[in-house]
Amino acid sequence: GKAKDYAEAENLIESEKTNKKETILTPEQQAAKKRLINYLSHGDINSALRIKDKFSSSEEFVQQAAKEVFINCLLERYIDYAFRIKDMFSLSEEFVQQAVKKGLINRLSHGDINYALKIKDMFSLSEKFAQQAAKEGFINLLLKGYIDSALKIKDMFSLSEEFVQSPEVQQAAKEGLINRLSHGDIDSALKIKDMFSLSEEVIQSPEVQQAVKKGLINRLSHGDIDSAIRIKDSFNIKLSL
Repeated sequence: GKAKDYAEAENLIESEKTNKKETILTPEQQAAKKRLINYLSHGDINSALRIKDKFSSSEEFVQQAAKEVFINCLLERYIDYAFRIKDMFSLSEEFVQQAVKKGLINRLSHGDINYALKIKDMFSLSEKFAQQAAKEGFINLLLKGYIDSALKIKDMFSLSEEFVQSPEVQQAAKEGLINRLSHGDIDSALKIKDMFSLSEEVIQSPEVQQAVKKGLINRLSHGDIDSAIRIKDSFNIKLSL
């Protein structure tokens, strides 16, 4: 959710302070930082620039304020404004790459693939970071059983077969299968089962079998006999009367 997204943004900023001596802000600087964040968040560039010019953009609190707004803009999809802030406050390339990677993971994990690609291209995200973000986004979607969006990421970022067949992805596929079966979503469940060639051992595991029964009950309770039969046949359920 959004609260978690912003917590991650704050963690990124905090992680930058590792091995740095914490600067104690004067009351005047604290007030200026608060005003700067407020001005930037509301698009009041002229007022923000006056604070920037007064204190110099290299001052740590000015940089921290700009970074907070930059990350929030990425998460809120104000990509052009984020790019403007990056240039205006000369944000370091190291910070921008890390922040964009976080933003990419966030949007891919929500299936917002087109916007994720726009972020990647606009900020020239390194191929290494793009691959890391794509893999994380792929797994996050697969865990929820969102197979179509996950496969889009696989294709758009050319994720390797070695990665797709890795134990981590196989486990995510199992979790996604359980998720979709539990909701009676037989189409997505069968796609996951076939696409990742899940073994008979996985299919017969207690967790999957429990989800199969749950899905069967779900479909029958909705009068969806066809889907119930497909679940029964696809997962070799023995019905006892």
